[in-house]
Amino acid sequence: MERHRETFNQVMSHFKYSAKRVSEWSGIEPTKLSKFRRGRRDLEAGEFLSLIGSLPREAQKYFWEHFLGENIPTVEDFAKLRVKKILTEIAHQLTTEKVSSATENLSGMVPNSWWSSVPQDNFLDSGGFVSLSFKARTRLANWLKVASQLQGLTPDQFASLCRPGDREFLAFYRNLLLPNQDLEFNLDELIPFLPYLPEVATWRGDSPVITQGVYKGKVNDLIRLLESDGLKSLSI
Repeated sequence: MERHRETFNQVMSHFKYSAKRVSEWSGIEPTKLSKFRRGRRDLEAGEFLSLIGSLPREAQKYFWEHFLGENIPTVEDFAKLRVKKILTEIAHQLTTEKVSSATENLSGMVPNSWWSSVPQDNFLDSGGFVSLSFKARTRLANWLKVASQLQGLTPDQFASLCRPGDREFLAFYRNLLLPNQDLEFNLDELIPFLPYLPEVATWRGDSPVITQGVYKGKVNDLIRLLESDGLKSLSI
């Protein structure tokens, strides 16, 4: 049985939810939900995420903890880790460079560092952070899941592939997979994913329709792609 289906059934058993109640929460027809639980049909990625998102918070937490295999850091935990690392980088720069050149040096670090290079005007306009809509967050989560599936890896293994041995990046990645959580981040924090993202031809709902090949766009193209309306080509 696929892991997501098995974990969902564990949630149903653990909290003793009836199919009727979950159907009312999620808007998924009881017969469709029953077929999914028995393995007779699957749900699209966006539909399944909506199903999980309709559950009470404690059930959502139970699902993701068991699906990913260990406790998930909260957004607050992740924010503390990230702020600590950013301040460490700034402190190091200020001890060796003038204040006026510190930011420039940070933004010029090599790709895959915590502060990778991004267009300076975009960085200043946004204060360095982006906040995606729920639609875009859901699409990004689905896109990342497809990427990990194409690599034949679990979510945690995929994060380790993108940034080996970086627990802060792992925490960030896990939170990206939870679209219902508020999460602001620097656009350049998505750079480690770029070599592994499949190219997207269009969106079917919030699920990517991929083509052969790897995403060819730049990191600053991602917001436009994720927030785009309609079923239009997203190839670069």
